[in-house]
Amino acid sequence: MDTRAAAMNWTKEKPTKPGWYWWRQDRVAKMCRVWEWWDKKELYVRFEGADSVPVAALEGEWAGPLEPPA
Repeated sequence: MDTRAAAMNWTKEKPTKPGWYWWRQDRVAKMCRVWEWWDKKELYVRFEGADSVPVAALEGEWAGPLEPPA
């Protein structure tokens, strides 16, 4: 597991706005980009090598949105 993800505060609250987030399930953390699908008015995420998934359909924990470095 990435140590940067381990140091963040995790919550089961799903993202409510677009941005970069960490998502984890069963202690496996992945960084992902959340965006609003313009014609569906719903937040989606795409993991590497996978189709887009509605944020509402994902179980697990979230950390973010991530802020760019200063």
